[in-house]
Amino acid sequence: MDSQLTLSELLVRLFPFLVCLAFGLVVGSCVNVIAYRVPLRKSIVHPGSFCPQCGFILPWFDNIPVVSWLVLGARCRSCKTLISPRYPLIESTLALLYMGLFAQMYLQNAQAQTVGQQLIIFTSGDYLQLFVGALFIGVMMILALIDIDFRLLPNAITLPSIPVFLLFGLLMCIPPFSEAGKDATLLMRLDPLIIRLIGMIALPLAFVVLDFISVLAFGKAGFGGGDVKLAALIGAALGWKLGVVAIILSILGGGILAILRLATRNIIWGRKTYMAFGPFLCGGAVLSLIFGMEIVNTFITNLGRSGTDAVASLIAGW
Repeated sequence: MDSQLTLSELLVRLFPFLVCLAFGLVVGSCVNVIAYRVPLRKSIVHPGSFCPQCGFILPWFDNIPVVSWLVLGARCRSCKTLISPRYPLIESTLALLYMGLFAQMYLQNAQAQTVGQQLIIFTSGDYLQLFVGALFIGVMMILALIDIDFRLLPNAITLPSIPVFLLFGLLMCIPPFSEAGKDATLLMRLDPLIIRLIGMIALPLAFVVLDFISVLAFGKAGFGGGDVKLAALIGAALGWKLGVVAIILSILGGGILAILRLATRNIIWGRKTYMAFGPFLCGGAVLSLIFGMEIVNTFITNLGRSGTDAVASLIAGW
């Protein structure tokens, strides 16, 4: 059988990635707007996108993600003020993350099933998880940008997001979104919700304990209240296993930056520059969403090889 793809087959396979690319660019544009306006208590709906320097309302053709920035030469059409490269960077990052999320799910399904000419079938549950993942990435990006700019993780975003993602977890327990088989017990069917409830409680509790230890050891808390609430959100969205991976990745990322600051004697950042932990948590959560299950499965496999089969089975089961 000829293994070469025809042009039409290639386009069919690329089409979902192109959709993710376009959707990510559009969502990235919205993320820029929300991250700028919410801390300033401005409406995210009205007025439309405008130049913060002169107030010029952008026409639709000046508001095309990435493309308009390039066409305008990174300057406002009205006042010629430079437009920060952060805008197309965020839009491009969201597009790449969305394609990565879809690719991860595509490859995961490709290992499980092959139909006809390698046609990968997505279930209703897969589409729901893809939508929830895309929403979660957008929320994490918004919170990271706001924390970088304002040293703030707004309750207006963090707290309402927790029940929203728990609700999605509940939907994953109900047909047609549930992945549990017909003979599954009630506990197995409720697994997507249970792991999120555990994560919502356990992750912020871990931060509270770490804060208590930090106060005893150094006389001050190591994390802010916003970080604790963000941990609850991550647990509610990812569940406890991926949530733990997210925290580990965020601590590693923060630790690497802290070492770099010490190595450069704060020449780059400044001695008194506050290092917000929220962006590291958000980044760790996004990486855990896309790559976390591979990390968890590798850890479980290594546990089994080391002879701790009971612990590995317990983690795999939950």
